[in-house]
Amino acid sequence: MLLMILFHIIYGMNKFVVRKAIADDAYWIVYVNAHTRYTTYKWLMPQKLLETRINTIEERATKLRNAIIEGKEYLVIEDLETKNIVWMSIYWNSRNDKHPNSWEIYAIYILKDYQGLWLGKKLFFAGIECLVEKWYNDMIINVLDWNPTINFYEKYGGVVIWEWTFQAGENSLKEKILFFKNIADILKM
Repeated sequence: MLLMILFHIIYGMNKFVVRKAIADDAYWIVYVNAHTRYTTYKWLMPQKLLETRINTIEERATKLRNAIIEGKEYLVIEDLETKNIVWMSIYWNSRNDKHPNSWEIYAIYILKDYQGLWLGKKLFFAGIECLVEKWYNDMIINVLDWNPTINFYEKYGGVVIWEWTFQAGENSLKEKILFFKNIADILKM
């Protein structure tokens, strides 16, 4: 099988596993998204907006569960000891009009207690493996311009192709869009 749906990440005693999300993961995916946004962006985004995401986890989890059933794809990293989802990644067709035939990684979020364990790299590679299996060659990812992961993405071939600014409450935020060509080559690095 081209895609190993389940593989272990070497950390401790195979404590984490990367896998495709199933509908029953919806609550934890929304939980990780809401709480990671809160801890990461609390200085940047309006408090009320971030709290609303946390307070609507149940409602958004129901919608996400249906989206997964309908075929939306997520990758998750599960902590095998706690059975909790600690990382999540979303990848779908590009939202970018300039690259409609590319796929896009929409988000990679990790709970604060699990940051710094190099799990994001494993999730990034697993996402690329999924895209290559679907015969996609190109990919884009949007990253806030202050986010240090831009350096990571550039290391693996991402090139900033444009930037855009959007409003988050009273704040104007700038995002950089990185383009990856020949994503199968990333798996050889």
